[in-house]
Amino acid sequence: MDIINWSKVAKFLKDESRKIGGDPNTATEHAQSIIAHCGPFSQTKVMAQRIGKACLTGTPTVILPACPDYGNDGARYTFNGGLGSGVSLLAQRHLDFILPLINQNLVAATLVYADQEANDASLCACAGISANTFRARVLESVHATRTLCASRNLTITVDIMTNIFPTLVSSETQCTEYVRQERAEHLASDATARATMYRTINSTMTHAEMVERTARTAAQYVALGRLASAQGFLVANHTTVNLRWYLHTDVGLLHNAISVY
Repeated sequence: MDIINWSKVAKFLKDESRKIGGDPNTATEHAQSIIAHCGPFSQTKVMAQRIGKACLTGTPTVILPACPDYGNDGARYTFNGGLGSGVSLLAQRHLDFILPLINQNLVAATLVYADQEANDASLCACAGISANTFRARVLESVHATRTLCASRNLTITVDIMTNIFPTLVSSETQCTEYVRQERAEHLASDATARATMYRTINSTMTHAEMVERTARTAAQYVALGRLASAQGFLVANHTTVNLRWYLHTDVGLLHNAISVY
């Protein structure tokens, strides 16, 4: 974690305000409040500048990417019991995380379920369902989450990821090649760190298959970060070895310092 020099961040935002408008003083104050709520990955000069820049143009929208409703024990995903159709564990944790910032009018939020995971044969096999059934249950989770938000008077948009980012799947494919070619040194160590989870999904998965899955997962983070930043969004994410991949994008990250795997 960096020790953020806020005077330098303020100068950066003043310079940016000359290009895109906005009040740099207010943006600096809002960035400070947002980052104070976040985990250590957000507490750096780079993230302070990115989050502050997003605050220059008004109340920024935070994308809350959520896994589908995989089996869990209430604290972590176990992948036991197939795929549910309710509010997923990570969606619940993200809602708890973002609510204080919404209540302070610091951010707006859009929660998106990773519907593209229906394309993953291993996840469908682990859940014991077809890809079509997987997609249908994700849509049911969207409905359940919208109902929950309405019951709590939360003005949060809830949708599937590919509706908010229509080019996500093709972008992930492109980013997989980038990850393989440019950042291969990270993949083996990340695969080892995620081995226990991978074996929960598929007990016969080889190390080579784990590395390939890790590359595809890393590409998801790079693609999401790039697409979100291109639209001026911020992204919130739980603790994972994959957080580093957001540094290969321009997106501002709100680190929700929880572990669910």
